[in-house]
Amino acid sequence: MEELEKLKKIMQECDTDDTELFQINFSLCMELLDAEDGEMCGYFGVSRPTVNRWKRGITHPHPVMIEFVYEDLVKLIDIQLDMGKK
Repeated sequence: MEELEKLKKIMQECDTDDTELFQINFSLCMELLDAEDGEMCGYFGVSRPTVNRWKRGITHPHPVMIEFVYEDLVKLIDIQLDMGKK
């Protein structure tokens, strides 16, 4: 849970223009949430290959959209943290 809290703080404060950092944060978030590509593609409304490319750093969302992806990832982290407290 502590790792999720740290990642949440990083994503709330990071530079959304840093696409390399996006790949690191996105893949780490998926790992810590134990999320599958299929879950994430459904959540973000993108294809499974797109999620896979984001995770591997081959592509990334448009820089304007990275902020919104981070916001949604923070929401997923909050859900996970709330579930862990119960």
